[in-house]
Amino acid sequence: MNNSSQPVPGPGKKKNKIDLGFIRIPRSILPIVEKVFLLFIVALAIYYFFPKISSFEETLYIFSSLNFWAVLLAIAAQILRTWYGGYTLKECVNISEKKISTLQATLISMASYSFGLVAGGMVGGTATTYRWVVVSGGNKEGASLGSIIPSIFLSFAYTAVSMIGMVFLLTINNLSTFQIVTFSMISIFLALIAIALVLIVKYQDKSVSVIIKIASVLYRIFKKDLSEEKLTRELQKLFNAWNRLAHGGWKKPVIGSFLNVGLDVLTVFFLFWAAGTYPSALAVITGYGLPNLFGRMAFMIPGGVGLIESTMVALYNSLGIDNSVTTVVMLTYRFLSFWLPSILGFFFLPYFNRLTDNHYKELAEE
Repeated sequence: MNNSSQPVPGPGKKKNKIDLGFIRIPRSILPIVEKVFLLFIVALAIYYFFPKISSFEETLYIFSSLNFWAVLLAIAAQILRTWYGGYTLKECVNISEKKISTLQATLISMASYSFGLVAGGMVGGTATTYRWVVVSGGNKEGASLGSIIPSIFLSFAYTAVSMIGMVFLLTINNLSTFQIVTFSMISIFLALIAIALVLIVKYQDKSVSVIIKIASVLYRIFKKDLSEEKLTRELQKLFNAWNRLAHGGWKKPVIGSFLNVGLDVLTVFFLFWAAGTYPSALAVITGYGLPNLFGRMAFMIPGGVGLIESTMVALYNSLGIDNSVTTVVMLTYRFLSFWLPSILGFFFLPYFNRLTDNHYKELAEE
């Protein structure tokens, strides 16, 4: 027996509205909403990238002056890095019952990062990752793991690489107080995240109770009815996925995260070779680790734009590498590792827009 006050659609009758959570959108205007939103994001992308076209032209000119074979190695390293970024996401999603391919996960990773660059930063990127995993065939549990865990594991990988650099700087008496304080603060922040995740998984019943209370408040604010039974059931599924992650499911995502960072370090190494300079592996790792970790923690600046380049140049200069060489390497590195993937990611937005549109149409027909 159905106790709901909402009328039940008769046989063959479709729902007029699609429930997206706190809002309900008329089914007939959903395609229009999706297309307008896509155009808005594309407009933001054009606004963001158009002023940088001249600097891109300068970077491409610099590429022509570098050793071609070393540039090819750097490009290959970046392609593999992008692939392993998708691999990490895929392995997190596939811990749940539904699975997606590495290729699909790679496209999601690139497109969501580009989205976050112009709309919402880390929050926007996380939300779109969740959404696109679901519309790509994953379930909510896998989407929650895929939208949160890769970023955390990647931050731990950056921390490990940065620690190597810290030890090296300490041995050559080149470690500043600012670097020590900043690294310590970031490490404490990551440790708190790890502790919070462990406590949530360990005390699941209490966690469910707290989440339901918070959800009840939010639903009252938006004047919506909350089905505690349904929410509890969904949370139990989510915790089951997190339990599988804790009991061995973390291994492949961690490997993917370290390969992601390692291939990025190789890119810098190859670009120094392309510029005719051959620094030691320790010097390259030292100049890479701390700046990228600092940039990753700069939540108010999506991608740490500007912060990474300037800090890397300063560190490499302090290690005795010529400023002109370092500047060339940083310009080409940021183009390959940041700007080019970000631009390419926007080309996948129409594809995910279509997937999302089809997904909600299917929900309306159920």
